[in-house]
Amino acid sequence: MTIKTRKGFNIQPVLDLLSQSGNESDDPPRGFGLLFSREKAYLRTAIDAKDLSDFELSRVIEKALREAPKLTQESFLKHCNLSASQIDNEKHDDFKVVFPLWGAQHLISGRRKWDKVWITFDVDKSSAFARKALADRITQLKTRSRTLPTIIEQVEELPWAVCSIRSINMVDAFERAEYAITKELGLYSIVTSLHTERIVSSSELPINTILFAPHMTVHNPSGSITSDIFWYNRWDRFMDPPTRTQDEITKIRGKVDRLRRKIRRLAWRDKAEQVLIRYYNAFAHFDLEKSFLDGWKLLEFIGGDEGTKGDTLIKRAAFLTSDPTLSKEIGMHLRHRRNLISHGRSINDASNETLAFQMKSFVRPLLETFLTNPFSFQKEKDLWDFCDLPVDKTERDKQAKLLATAQKFRDQ
Repeated sequence: MTIKTRKGFNIQPVLDLLSQSGNESDDPPRGFGLLFSREKAYLRTAIDAKDLSDFELSRVIEKALREAPKLTQESFLKHCNLSASQIDNEKHDDFKVVFPLWGAQHLISGRRKWDKVWITFDVDKSSAFARKALADRITQLKTRSRTLPTIIEQVEELPWAVCSIRSINMVDAFERAEYAITKELGLYSIVTSLHTERIVSSSELPINTILFAPHMTVHNPSGSITSDIFWYNRWDRFMDPPTRTQDEITKIRGKVDRLRRKIRRLAWRDKAEQVLIRYYNAFAHFDLEKSFLDGWKLLEFIGGDEGTKGDTLIKRAAFLTSDPTLSKEIGMHLRHRRNLISHGRSINDASNETLAFQMKSFVRPLLETFLTNPFSFQKEKDLWDFCDLPVDKTERDKQAKLLATAQKFRDQ
């Protein structure tokens, strides 16, 4: 792994600013305080370190700021790489991270491995680990409230997924475990919710049919909880998990396995796995305005390089639909509404739901093509170039004739 600056970033002005705030002999060392917090946030964005968790990247940046003899870009990046290379030599412990899952009942089972994380689904709650973990989870909550909230009682009845991981501490363990399991949930979310067009409910609920439930905790292998920290997300106590027939479960599992195999064969597999995470996160929101906006970000991620213009993204997504002309109009509508929201002009809840589902439907053909590569492209750019071709047959024939003529001319 090589740590470097992201394309277009120049971190030297920020390093110069930090240099002016003090020197190595200061007490506390240079860069501490409010200034350091702001600039460290910038550096986390400007630095490309794909294999590090957010926790590890923060540690690497802090150490480099303290130890680099001069805060030049070259010296700083050298110390970042040195610190990162030393992480593997640090003491690692075994952790187990518990994720209650809503909507996964009878659907997801067995074990899966993503990155270096083993995930066990539908954990047997009569096991020694589960009994100890459950007791500690309940104790943790009761220390914060005299009565166990009804919502948490409901959550404890849900099936668990448990991620096994070796890590430097519990925060890093949770980050890596969440990153890994979200890929798996992304696969199931795409298969189970991709063709869903409406929510049969009067309240605003997520589009995804499988969700992380609240109260996610980190444990030792024995089941004892590692600290008083836990992770919590918004929840609705009146959510009923989806019911599925055995035939539906078999079909979903088959589709997930086929999609998994296709992603593994992609030349852009790493980016495709990021798409799984982005899809899950986009459509797991209770606030469907956020789902709409994150759906647009998903289009930006799969539709072109960074900085690709909206017109191009819309054209590429529309090209893969059965009616590109109509789809282009829908894309323009979605972009306009996205721009309105970005500039502070909120819309009502009914429109939030409509826009979220329109966004999901609009991006669906490009998403499926990006993840399955039915045309056997060798790189992402080939897919984008394909989508840039004319929709009109006459224009395509004209372009094909010009290319054939050029080929003949150059071959002479």
